Amino acid sequence: MLDRSSTHVSCLPHTRFAHDELYIADEVFLTGTAAEVTPVVEVDRRRVAHLHPHAGQRGPVTRALQEKFFACVAGRDPAHTGWLSFITGG
Repeated sequence: MLDRSSTHVSCLPHTRFAHDELYIADEVFLTGTAAEVTPVVEVDRRRVAHLHPHAGQRGPVTRALQEKFFACVAGRDPAHTGWLSFITGG
């Protein structure tokens, strides 16, 4: 879970949470090897962030995380090129 204030985003410890917390969340996204950073726009046929302008769409935090992630894995973020192993064709 992330805690988002008006000035920063911080990671919260892993914890269990109920479905209703997803229903009232500002944003929901999944991360993983295959999922990368994937927005969740609906849970149990209910729109995530239904009271926000981005209801049913990728939210601003998810968008920022996706942009940063894809910049890193594509080698466009010089601060993280050390994380990559470049493979040349042969």
